[in-house]
Amino acid sequence: MPKGRMAGTIHVLVKRRACGYARVSTEKEEQESSFDNQMRHYKEYITGREDLEYVGMYSDEGVSATSTRKRDGFNQMVQDALDGKIEISTQLLIQSGDSLCA
Repeated sequence: MPKGRMAGTIHVLVKRRACGYARVSTEKEEQESSFDNQMRHYKEYITGREDLEYVGMYSDEGVSATSTRKRDGFNQMVQDALDGKIEISTQLLIQSGDSLCA
């Protein structure tokens, strides 16, 4: 290398495939806005990050968090993660008892 010149560093951004997961436990009208807000927030959060590629949303509306057995959206998200279709899921802590994953 010629004197006085530095080698440049090349940074390659590898985007991780990310999805959002939204859930409310009832179909009551007051939770409808929470559900819509969750969906909107997760999509905006993922698409706003350079290191993430938005691949979609999973959701369960009107389904309790006490068991994953009846949470079809959650179970599909887990299966898609196992199949390599998604690499990361982002979920906000909306209600007590919900889990936070990222």
